[in-house]
Amino acid sequence: MNKPFAVLSFALLAAVAVAQSPPILPDMPRHGYVLDRADLLSNADVASINHISAEAKRDHSAPIVVVTIRSLDEMHASGMSVDDYAHKLFNAWQIGNAVSNKGVLILVDKDDRKARIEMGGGWGHSKDDEASQIMQESMIPQFKAGDYGGGVRAAVQSIHRVVAGQSVTQGGTPWDSGTSADSSDTYPSYSSSGDLSSVSGTLCFCPFIIFFIIVAGVASSARSGFRRRYYPGGFWGGGWGGPTNNFFMGGLGSSSGSSGMGSSGFSGGSDFSGGGSSGGGGASGSW
Repeated sequence: MNKPFAVLSFALLAAVAVAQSPPILPDMPRHGYVLDRADLLSNADVASINHISAEAKRDHSAPIVVVTIRSLDEMHASGMSVDDYAHKLFNAWQIGNAVSNKGVLILVDKDDRKARIEMGGGWGHSKDDEASQIMQESMIPQFKAGDYGGGVRAAVQSIHRVVAGQSVTQGGTPWDSGTSADSSDTYPSYSSSGDLSSVSGTLCFCPFIIFFIIVAGVASSARSGFRRRYYPGGFWGGGWGGPTNNFFMGGLGSSSGSSGMGSSGFSGGSDFSGGGSSGGGGASGSW
């Protein structure tokens, strides 16, 4: 075999191997509901999305997961549509639970200028109209204006209303570029600088709350006889495992594998991955 023919054969085989290679499906985020590979979202955007998504999961078993990518080509999926890629990613991550199967995935493809809202099988195609409305009236206009964070936040807010059984524009107020579109929203509102505007007044009471927790913890220790004995690992038989620590850990909702935010917080992939699968419903858009 001559050298030019060998080189050509190798190139053809390599091209075939690349063409047949499966798409890259990234690992689930370790914390929260957002994987921002394209760097489109600010820290405030991510915090707001995580909070709303955690509520949707907790109250309606409908976690809302957001993924941004730079392009399908980057994910070795240039031959796929954004719909197909979202479908595969949804099933790989098993968004939602296997019983109600009402998870939601928002996928934004920056360079290809495409997006997809993929609904879990439990929704069937019952929310396709709402998904299309959210895509065309909220996400796409803001994406065209370069406001990816505003578009994604607005979509997450509107989907939260939909999974809660409300209309997309509950109260007659359309989506905005902020984080709370109407007064019925129960989650905190995050400003563009990352401040929790709806709870800023509460922060003034933090020193009093901390003082109360300390006093209550000490009182709990006293009631138990204040048996301060040393065992391997620290006092109370386990370092920080005594009554005071139990009070702190129980009060703050800390648990293994969580972010310490309690039942209303989020703990990443294990929080939204529960055996769900895509039902093919949803909506796509481009800009």
